[in-house]
Formats: sequence, C-alpha cells, structure tokens
Amino acid sequence: MADESPHEAAEQAASITDRLRILSRILGLRENFLIDLFKDPDDWSFVVKAHALLEAVICAVLVAHLRRRELDDVLAEEVEMKARIEMTKALGITTPEDRKAMHALGNLRNRLVHNAKDTNFTFAEHFKNRDAKKNFCSTFGHGWTDPIPGTNPPMPRADYVAEHPKFAVFQSVLHIAMYVVREMSEIQTQLALEGLRAVVTPPEASDGKK
Repeated sequence: MADESPHEAAEQAASITDRLRILSRILGLRENFLIDLFKDPDDWSFVVKAHALLEAVICAVLVAHLRRRELDDVLAEEVEMKARIEMTKALGITTPEDRKAMHALGNLRNRLVHNAKDTNFTFAEHFKNRDAKKNFCSTFGHGWTDPIPGTNPPMPRADYVAEHPKFAVFQSVLHIAMYVVREMSEIQTQLALEGLRAVVTPPEASDGKK
C-alpha cells in the first residue's frame, strides 16, 4: 500500500476531528472536549479527565437505555460508579472487558486524586512496576488486532498499549461512549417507526363500525 500523501493525511485528521466534535455534542460536552483530552500532555490530568468522561458516559448510556432522562442527576449524584457499572452488567449493555477497563481506570484515578504527590504521575514511571505494566496492557486496547496492523515490524498489542497508554485508555472510553450513540439511534428508530405506524394505520370510527 502506498504511503498517504500530506493532503490525504490532513483530510483524515480533519474527519477524525469532526467526528470527535460530533460525539462531544452527543454526550453533552463542550465541542472540543474529546480533542483536548486526547492531546492533553499531562498524564495525571489525562487520567482524571478520562475518568470524569467515563462517569458521564455511563450515566448517559443508562439514561438512554432506560429511556428515563429524569434519572440523569440521580445517577450522577447519588449512585456510586461501581454500582453504575454493575447496572450496565445487569442490563446487558457492557462486556466483561468493558467493565474490567472501567474498574481499572477508576482504581488508577482514585489512587491519583488522594495524594498531592501523585500529581507528578507519568505512565512511564508507572510502568517501571512490572505487574502494573502487565495488568494495564492486558486490560486496555481490548478488541485490537494482535499484532497491531500497520506497524513495521509488527508490534504485539501489549507492546503497543505500553507505548501508547493514553490512546489505549482513550479508545476504551470511546468504545463505551459508542453505546450511547447506539442507544440514541435505537430511540430515533423507534420514534420513526411509531410515526410511520400512525400514518399507515387508519383511525377507527368512534363506534367501531364503518
């Protein structure tokens, strides 16, 4: 396959940026939130913001699945994240891999926000602990082809995750965010079908007779 031209690469980047802006609006975020998150140079800030995004996503997917918008504030303010994750399991929304990633990100975030010293957190330092690195690389980037396509020489998925940890976390959270899009699409489809049904079904006479 020929290498992309600068023009083609720029067009692809613009397309990705546009899609991230659209997803931000769907999730009720400021338009550039996902773009800014992806570009965040600080690992500590990235983890905290990524988990905040995950919390918002889980509330949104539960509200959409249950068709109960009035539950949004209740879920966000009264229900702990662990319980929300269990609700997605009970409702059949998320996979075991999704939930493993959500718990892992939550545990990392909780570790980082309770000690001011941890504001210096970096993935490079975190991965000096072999077990931490192994657990992270086995948790994030699930669903990716192994080895990673387009890498030369072919790079195993775990090595790619270790080299691009923020992208792996970002992808995992966006994967869950797409459940919101799916639920909203189903709602729109149902509304459209109900509208069509009303059009094609003739109204009955008031006395039930012709």
